[in-house]
Amino acid sequence: MVVCLLTGYVWLLVGGVIWLVAGDLGASIAVYDAVLPAVFLGFVMSMIFGHAPVVVPAVMRVRLPYRGWFYAHVALLHVSLLVRVVLGDALGLTARWRVGGVGTELAILLFLGASIMAVVRARRAAPVPPQVRAQAAEETR
Repeated sequence: MVVCLLTGYVWLLVGGVIWLVAGDLGASIAVYDAVLPAVFLGFVMSMIFGHAPVVVPAVMRVRLPYRGWFYAHVALLHVSLLVRVVLGDALGLTARWRVGGVGTELAILLFLGASIMAVVRARRAAPVPPQVRAQAAEETR
């Protein structure tokens, strides 16, 4: 959670600095395209990734235990954003910009898949409490 929050704040800072230095976002498409992903993908998606293990169980009443492989989608998101913003927008390399964009999409899909898989595994591994087992046995009689 801390990794997601800290990297999210770094992306918010990056977007803010670019915006501050550039001034008018409408003056250049590269500046506009660098700020939006930094804020809306770097910051917002990092916050979603970081808060999901707390929010999902509270809202959906399912367990979402932390798994070490949750770092995969976090790392993919930030590496893809670096490729997109630094190599794509700052250096004007269109192919890198596209690779970074596809990478961020894959990171979001990987996050969804990893979260669903963690919930399913947690449900399979959770032992049935004795009270629930006794109640189910009484209901079947």
